[in-house]
Formats: sequence, structure tokens, C-alpha cells
Amino acid sequence: MVKILIIGSMKFFDKFLVLQKDLESRGFEVRIPRPSELYGHELDIKVAANNDFISDLNWCDSVLIANYEDSSRERNVGVSVLCEVGMAFISMKKIFILHAIPEFCVDEFRAFNLVSKKSPS
Repeated sequence: MVKILIIGSMKFFDKFLVLQKDLESRGFEVRIPRPSELYGHELDIKVAANNDFISDLNWCDSVLIANYEDSSRERNVGVSVLCEVGMAFISMKKIFILHAIPEFCVDEFRAFNLVSKKSPS
């Protein structure tokens, strides 16, 4: 069974749950990030969140960037996601993106052999 790790902005946690359920109904094993309230924003807590990510990354076969849009950013991809994508690439994981690659990181994501249904024109 293919194991997928979903990553993305935690403001979309509710959408991660829906996506997880959809993928599991298709026969995939899926993990999503733990809710933000488990970590907070202090440095020690961020280190714990990073350690959880590394554990999940070691578990999975592939990473899916759930880059939903919001009013502040098109196809939301933040600094943490960029770092996680780099780690996934180094770990030789297949990397997918749910929506089109954001303009600001097209070259970087293409260099990581990221799989996208759509690319910016």
C-alpha cells in the first residue's frame, strides 16, 4: 500500500482531513500534520513539530503538497513547506502538488522533479 504524507499550511487543517479521507477511500495510507495547537510557536515546540515531520517523512513513500488558495496568497506555499519539500527531495521521496505550482517557486519545484497536474503558463 502506498503511503502518502500530506504537507501544507496548517490553516487548511480541516481540508487536510477531507483530503486524507478521500485518499484513504482510494486505498492509500495517509498521514497529515498534527494540529498546530499541539505545538504552538516557541522554538522548543517547533523542534518537536520538525521531529514529527521527519518521522512521518521516513514512514511515507511520497509527499503531497496541499496548496489551497486563500485571500492572502495564491496556491499557498510557505517557508515551512519549502523546507519540507527540500527534505523530501533529499530523502528521495516522490513529491506531488495538489494545485498548480506557485509562480515564485516554479523553478525550484521543477528542479525537485515535483509532479503537478498543472503548471503556470
